[in-house]
Order: sequence, then C-alpha cells, then structure tokens
Amino acid sequence: MLSKSEKKYRSWITHYNSGVCIVDLNGNLVKVNEALEKMTGYSSQQLKEIPYDELIERFSIVFHTNVNINIFNAEAHRGEITLRNKHGERLYVTSTIVPIIVDEVVTGAFVILHNHTKETEARLLLTKTMKDLENMKYALDESAIVVSIDKEGYVTYVNDMFIEVSDYSKGEAIGAHYGDVGLNTEHEELLHTIREGSVWRGEVANRNKNGQIY
Repeated sequence: MLSKSEKKYRSWITHYNSGVCIVDLNGNLVKVNEALEKMTGYSSQQLKEIPYDELIERFSIVFHTNVNINIFNAEAHRGEITLRNKHGERLYVTSTIVPIIVDEVVTGAFVILHNHTKETEARLLLTKTMKDLENMKYALDESAIVVSIDKEGYVTYVNDMFIEVSDYSKGEAIGAHYGDVGLNTEHEELLHTIREGSVWRGEVANRNKNGQIY
C-alpha cells in the first residue's frame, strides 16, 4: 500500500500544470505527467522510449543559460530554453532541474518545464510593435510637420520640422493654445470633422512666428 507521502508525491507530478518528468541515471524518462505530454505532443509511452540525449536533438532544444550543466551533479539548475514540439511549434520554456537524492546518493532528477510561450510571444510582439511605431514616427518626423493638440486646444507635442518651419521653439509651443503658435483656428470644416472623431484631409494656411504664411 502506498504511503500518504508517496500518494501526495504522485498526485503532485500527475496534476501539476507544468510539464514534469523523472529522468534516471541512464538518461531515460521513467515518469511523465499529462502536462508534458500536451506540451510536447508525444504520449507518455513515446517519451519514455526516447533517451534524454535524443530528446534534446528531436525537440531542437536550445539552452540559453547553463548550457553545459550536468543534471546529475546534486545541484538544482534553472534556465531558459526554446524547443519545438512534435508539430513543429516553437515553445519558450523555463526549465528547472532538481536532483533526486536517496541516502545522500543522486538516483535521478526531476525536470520541470514551465511553458510561457504565450506571454513571451506577446512581449516580443509588443517590442516589435513599439519598434515599428518608433520607426514610423521617425519617418513621419523627417517628412512632415507634426503637432499634437489636446481636446482643449493646447499643444502637447511638436516635432523638429514644426520648429524649423514655424520659428517657434519647443518651449514656446508646448502648453500654448494652438492658435497662439500660428495654427489656423478658422477652418470650420476641419474643426467640425475632428470634433466628430473623424479624419480630416486637406490644405490649411498657417503663419509662422514672423507672420509669414505656410
């Protein structure tokens, strides 16, 4: 009959929401939980038939930290890896390796794989989007006058081209009412369209600091 502690241990492996396996000293997987099956796309039996070294190659595992670790040296290890599952999908995973020690002798290791692919892909997408926006802003700033105005009509941002064309400094423009820095306040169609929340396109005459129209 199983002891209470052994039942808890088996229950923990079975129901833990991250992938868990036990690797023996020969590099064979002797216990695999459902989360690891789901993550890799292989059944428990299939995983048990693949030696640890072959798993590294089959899943195209790349170790981003502690690449030369020995999983049986009686020390816990933690690092980041990427791998591809049975379906070729790239996964971003945090690996934790904990030695199994019985009577002061290492008998194997727990390997715990936490899949954070969704979070990492979202972060990478956000980084790319921010970079794309930065590039778009740079391109826009290099080719056009850009002024940002709040709903009360006060300037919150101007780019270098506005400063160059209008002769107003950034300090003079930001915080000023847009009409006080030469921007047209009498174009009714423009104002009406913007107040409706729509995009207006057309020509408008403004004046620089010296009263010249541009």
